[in-house]
Order: sequence, then structure tokens, then C-alpha cells
Amino acid sequence: MKELVRENSINKEWISIGGLTDVVVSMLDSMFKEALKIKLFITLKDIIEGHARNKDIFVENQGIEKLVPCLGLNSTISKAAAELLYEVLQERSGWNVPYCRILSQQCNAILFLVSLLKSPIRALAEKSEEILTKLCDEDENVIQCAKVNCFTPLIDRVIHG
Repeated sequence: MKELVRENSINKEWISIGGLTDVVVSMLDSMFKEALKIKLFITLKDIIEGHARNKDIFVENQGIEKLVPCLGLNSTISKAAAELLYEVLQERSGWNVPYCRILSQQCNAILFLVSLLKSPIRALAEKSEEILTKLCDEDENVIQCAKVNCFTPLIDRVIHG
């Protein structure tokens, strides 16, 4: 599928029509080895990048819920998971707020994102920070960050009102 998407972006639509996005998302629950799980994340990222319908299918099939625990795994897997998550949360005009709400409702999502801020992999830390910054537009998420010893959003709120 990855090759099809790279050949021609119209193939993203055929993947969606053929129900393959659903199949790939359902595989997120599987206990694959690390290399295969990373390939799965990269393939999903390619399928959903710039394709709103495939993002909707991903979310409708509990893709966010299945992805969050992967943020707590080793840095290689969590990097691929964070990149996929970042792509899911984006839309043409910026952030997809309903999808951000779904993410913020997931158990341990903020905890995992905060822990990734300390990652030695700069790109991973930056993606995690961007996602957390958006999530902290909501007061409840600022509180959740503070509960896991990430006080930057709270301090920002105090300083900027």
C-alpha cells in the first residue's frame, strides 16, 4: 500500500473505498515485532496524510485509542507512533480539535506525551511538545500536565492569563 500511495495520491481514495484503511487500523492491536509495527505506523501515516476520509476512518476505528499505548513503548516505536498521531491531528486549517479532544480523553495520553518531552530524539520531543501545547488549550489538560510534573503549561497560563 505504501508503494501505491507514493506512486499516485489517488490510490489513497481506492485504499479507502476498498476498506483497506479499516484493515490496517485493526492491525494496531496485533502483537507484531517492533520492525513490523513501525512499518505499519509509517504505512498508516502515508495513507492518511492529506486525506480527510482516511483520517476519519482511522479515528472511527479507534485508531487514536490503539495508538496511545504505543507512545509509552521504546523510543523507536514511540517516535513512529507520535509522527502518525501528529498527522492524524492535523487538517488543512491547522489542528483537528475534535480529534485532539479524543486524544486528551485517553488514559495516559498526556503522561506519555510529557515523558516523550525528555526524549533524546529531538524530532520526537518536538512533535510531543506541539501536540501537548495544542492539548493544553483546554484547562483540564493543563491540570493533567501539572499532575504529571509538567508545569510549563500552567506557568504559561499564569503569566499570560
